[in-house]
Amino acid sequence: MALGSVLDSSDVSEEGIVSKNNHPSWSFWTGFAFSINYIIGIGVLSVPYAFASGGYLLSTVLLAISSFVAWIAVVWILESLARTESLVSTGYFGQERQGLVAAESDSSVTQSLTHSIHEISSARKFEISELVGMYFGRQAEAAYTVAVTLYMYGALWGYGAVFASSLMAFVPVPSLTGHLECLPYLDSNDCPANCHQAYLIFLAFYSLIVVSLTLMELTEQQPLQVAMCAYRFIGIGLMVITAIVAAFHGPFDKDNTTSSSPPYFTRMRQSSLPHFELAYNTAVFAQILHHSVPGLVHPLKNKGGAAKMFGTVIASTFTVYTMMGLMGVAFFGPDVKEIITLEWLNWPFSGLKSYAFENDLLAIIIVGFPVLDVLSCFSLSGLTVGNSMFGALPPKWKEGHKELWAKRATRLAAAIPPLIAAALMRHLSKIVELSGLLGFIIAFGVPALLHLKSKRACRQWWGIGADKTSYSLPVASSDVFSGTVLAVAIISLVAMAINTCTDYLSKL
Repeated sequence: MALGSVLDSSDVSEEGIVSKNNHPSWSFWTGFAFSINYIIGIGVLSVPYAFASGGYLLSTVLLAISSFVAWIAVVWILESLARTESLVSTGYFGQERQGLVAAESDSSVTQSLTHSIHEISSARKFEISELVGMYFGRQAEAAYTVAVTLYMYGALWGYGAVFASSLMAFVPVPSLTGHLECLPYLDSNDCPANCHQAYLIFLAFYSLIVVSLTLMELTEQQPLQVAMCAYRFIGIGLMVITAIVAAFHGPFDKDNTTSSSPPYFTRMRQSSLPHFELAYNTAVFAQILHHSVPGLVHPLKNKGGAAKMFGTVIASTFTVYTMMGLMGVAFFGPDVKEIITLEWLNWPFSGLKSYAFENDLLAIIIVGFPVLDVLSCFSLSGLTVGNSMFGALPPKWKEGHKELWAKRATRLAAAIPPLIAAALMRHLSKIVELSGLLGFIIAFGVPALLHLKSKRACRQWWGIGADKTSYSLPVASSDVFSGTVLAVAIISLVAMAINTCTDYLSKL
């Protein structure tokens, strides 16, 4: 079977969302900015707490390993997208469904295959849910869509709650709440009626913004997302720099400091096996963007450089997380707050009882980090869920003029339910914990399965050796490596599920 050219954008195909714009416009750095915004959410603010609990050395090692494997998993998705483009273009799935594809062939066509054969096209885009359906069937596609939806619903729910709770705590509402009146209830399950009303007002304001953004395409959000990427680096940079400055100014915890002269750092534990789970889970979930890879690579001008771009992104976030974790623990000590920005309420740590953070521009930027952070996070995550739902719809629902309405409907279905949930309950507790279980499947399980299955399909269709792509890596693209990662993901999922159920039952 000879390899054909990719379908023209006017072709009607059961697989793949046909693009109406075949002129990708994103540069390397635009794709970098969007990817950074997908990864760095409010979870970055809890990294110092995880480092303090698990130990700085253990946490750093786990984060390094997790970051490397996360990048490999992204490369597997890129490989799967490239192979699928070639398989669809040459009619593999139609033949495979009719049972006309042999087991692995030794075809002479293999002789003509090169690493550049399998490439990602700009003519159409395959969502991860579609790939799952093509390789594993409609039931698997539905299961993956449900898993991504539940996982992202937990995140979207959290974004709404964080935005409204933060503004409720720090911004007074005329004739309703006073200056910092609701601050004591920032992390509380219950709060006075006036604070709850302020929370709902801010949540309604947030909803208007993020629902409108979710209805926009990624390319239309480019100015906002690039600006938010810059703000993330500025905000995190200020946290690290001001903490270093404070370390030379005076100790944060005089009873736990390691020196009597600047810089004043606290004693740090290297590792704590009893808190291994927290450090491990934080490391794993810190680098998840795999479910959004198709949407991020599709607008790129140079798709051949996608693996390098994602590698740069993950290396950057690893550096940011490590700096945050080490500096946070070194200065604030083992009792660092779960959300580290709250430490800046006491900036400049000089013991001045009359200090008010709102009089300091740097402190305002840092304390306000979660508020602005979740604005861009919601729209990106909402698009991912909406596109996943859209990809799972029957083909006849996406034909002609129905496509636009189907996209709008699925994106509204992605955005509105979590916001309603945030209005009903501010604290996610076990719901977020349970949705977090799905992270192992999304980040490592599904990419490994797609990688293995698409390799097998290419071998069946063209022969042994026909599965290599321009993204293929030595060792990491092997069946053994991906199978090992899949096994670790399954074991981690089972262990986390057992531990979550045990903790839940013990509290009944």
